[in-house]
Amino acid sequence: MRIEQLWYFKEVVESKSISKAANKIFITQQALSQALYNLETEIGVQLFIRTPKGIEVTQKGLIFYEATLKVLQNFGDLKTICWKMENDTTYEKTPIITGSLNVYCSSMILDHFVAPVVFHCNMLYPKAEINLIEKNINADILTEICQTNSIGIFCYITGEYTKNVNSDSEKNIWYERLFLDDLCIGVSLQSSLSKKKHISNEEFFQYPLAISANNLFTINQLHRKSQLHDDSSSIKIRLMTTKWQAVIQLVSENQAITVLPRQLLNLEERMNKKGIILIPFKEKYQLACSIIKTQNNINPLENIFIQEIRRNFNRTNLISNHD
Repeated sequence: MRIEQLWYFKEVVESKSISKAANKIFITQQALSQALYNLETEIGVQLFIRTPKGIEVTQKGLIFYEATLKVLQNFGDLKTICWKMENDTTYEKTPIITGSLNVYCSSMILDHFVAPVVFHCNMLYPKAEINLIEKNINADILTEICQTNSIGIFCYITGEYTKNVNSDSEKNIWYERLFLDDLCIGVSLQSSLSKKKHISNEEFFQYPLAISANNLFTINQLHRKSQLHDDSSSIKIRLMTTKWQAVIQLVSENQAITVLPRQLLNLEERMNKKGIILIPFKEKYQLACSIIKTQNNINPLENIFIQEIRRNFNRTNLISNHD
């Protein structure tokens, strides 16, 4: 029995729905159903009754639920004690980590990099709550972070908001860059564009685009930097979808082009296998990702979350030097 199984069970009971629970904890319904089945098999108790209308918790399931809450609480307290012993040399008695933290996050990195960390922290510290809010960076977000003592984890094209961050660093804003990556154009090997060493921003917008929905913000940033920024109709979107494979298929068939970071998720190697080549922008655009927060907002929950974010990005070898 794993602690994750107990957390999954708790979320399903409280959501009264496998699909709602799966969406909340960022896993597929199939994976969640399998985890519940494995848990029932291991303990030899039927926790749910499956009906055409959904699921119902059995009487034994309710008893198991009460016990699960205690186990998760104790596990969270244990993690808090370990964190305090590691980080506080004056440790005598550990207070329980409580409170809440709002995390604003760019669409591009939300699913793969930040949501799993939020889920992990909420599971380990049940008396605290981290709220993940999908929101891309804009000129007003730094003020909002200051006013609400929140954290932002944002992707942006360098130069687009760097001046805002640097000027606001004197106004109690702290930031740490997590990675810096070359922004490239994905084109089919069948396209005449594949022979080019680089492609200009203006030329990029002359072709139909296939993009994932969480990449629209980057497209809009690029458009603002082009000479076509006053003409919104110059963005020729052939396909915008949440299904990444549909974007790749359209580009590989030479029906559209797309924009991608070179290193993120080892995309260049993966795209080459799909018959897609990544070509840099003539303007040498780079995509940055930074943690942004207030300097005076320091608490155990915030520190733990930032440490876990660093660790998650480090697993992908994308942590960059501060500059």
